[in-house]
Amino acid sequence: LELVEKSLQERQQVPRLFDILRVTLDVLEGEVPEPALLLAAFSLKVSALTGYRPQLDRCLHCDCEITDATAYLDLAEGGVACNRCRLTSGERVALSAEGLALMRLLLRNDMAAVSHMGCGRGGAREALSASLRLAESFMERPLRSRHIIMRYLDGQTRPAG
Repeated sequence: LELVEKSLQERQQVPRLFDILRVTLDVLEGEVPEPALLLAAFSLKVSALTGYRPQLDRCLHCDCEITDATAYLDLAEGGVACNRCRLTSGERVALSAEGLALMRLLLRNDMAAVSHMGCGRGGAREALSASLRLAESFMERPLRSRHIIMRYLDGQTRPAG
């Protein structure tokens, strides 16, 4: 909810945003195989619907197709930089091939489809962390809930003992 509140200008209407919020909350009430994946998709879709859809297919700086095992999410520019251009980007987050592929997939699929996707927990956490950092960058303010969400997910992944 914090992400939606901070993403919108006063009186700004984005009807699809509230549809995505409703579906996400409905799905989270039930059993979700990987909540981090659903939350990452939600964050990416909020960014896209408010005009900050990240460029995830080509390098923002040299326009080459991203095929390296590691890409870099340029937070200020809102997209990925290739390995060669990473030093010309500002604040950046390294993305594994799995994390980048997941973020691309999450942007392409609707929330109902995302709720049934399976993936490794590490990839889902990476996509969530990167998508929340991207949202914070375009909003130019931190999300208090990012740390709470990540701590909660950390607690879920620890073995009982």
